[in-house]
Amino acid sequence: MEKTNKYSKLFKVYQRIKKLGVDSKAEAGKFSYDYVSLNKFKDIVDPVLEELKVGYTQPLTIIDGKNCLVTIVYDEETGEEIVKSTVILKPRSETNPQDWGASITYFRRYTLFSIFGIIGDKDDDCFIEESEIKSRVNEAKSVKELQKLYSSIRPNQQEELKDLFSNKKRELLEDMKKENEKIINNTEINEG
Repeated sequence: MEKTNKYSKLFKVYQRIKKLGVDSKAEAGKFSYDYVSLNKFKDIVDPVLEELKVGYTQPLTIIDGKNCLVTIVYDEETGEEIVKSTVILKPRSETNPQDWGASITYFRRYTLFSIFGIIGDKDDDCFIEESEIKSRVNEAKSVKELQKLYSSIRPNQQEELKDLFSNKKRELLEDMKKENEKIINNTEINEG
């Protein structure tokens, strides 16, 4: 039997399943996002993995006193480990079993998506309401802060709010120019 690159099977999974249609929605305060549930992942991806003779396991373990989720993907034909990933679990509340369950499920999903190169959501995790963006723009204290906010919002929001960001940038640059002139003038007075 010809020896193949151990990652070739992961690539075959990626070729067959690049994106899964979302089937679930989460509301998290001001944020909401659509995503692929672990059940849908298993329904669609597990048969492909079985056909390609790829398996995975995701045991919970303690490493250096920290609760961790380990994901191991292996070649069923050779028994060889293809990839291993370890994530430290940090639930919102250490004492709430539901928070532990949510953390475990979240990391199980996203670790598998990452390993197999599958898109598991609509990439709305960073969705910010327009009113929140406007408020943050008005509160921005530096151009760097403003640029960071701009790069964190979706492209359609960037386009819609381009003028708002441009005006604030001009304002911040003008303030910086005035501040620099003040420093230069004070220096000249002190030297004279």
